Amino acid sequence: DLEWCYYQVGPKEMADEPLICLHGTSGSANCFFFQADALSKKGFRVLSVQYPGYETTEDWCVSFHHFFDAVKLRSAHILGAGLGGFLAQHFAQQFPHRVKSLILCNSFVSTELLAEQSAPWTNALMYLSPAPLLRQEILDTFPEGP
Repeated sequence: DLEWCYYQVGPKEMADEPLICLHGTSGSANCFFFQADALSKKGFRVLSVQYPGYETTEDWCVSFHHFFDAVKLRSAHILGAGLGGFLAQHFAQQFPHRVKSLILCNSFVSTELLAEQSAPWTNALMYLSPAPLLRQEILDTFPEGP
């Protein structure tokens, strides 16, 4: 089994209105520290989640659905940055009753363009690559600026 880790701040009596933060490709749960701290001081409950890698978005969505059950949430507002936003959109599509709202930052809807422009061996390499190398591989697929 893959492990989900998270930080939680703010009052638990706000159980019906929590915000779940999902990080991007090279991020982690602690990248939302300042946002979670500021929102908790205003009375909001915030969970910043460190999610494991899965083979498919469908597997990730089912596991995130189980995470909701594990932390006893019926639904939540979800903030997704980058890859976290991509996954949040797929989760909202599969489990709309779990999502009160989506907040997306630097996100995308599809990975088809990346797959089309990548070499065939890239997918296998991504599972073995450390984050900085993976980040550079992704950045290399974008066109160069002026």
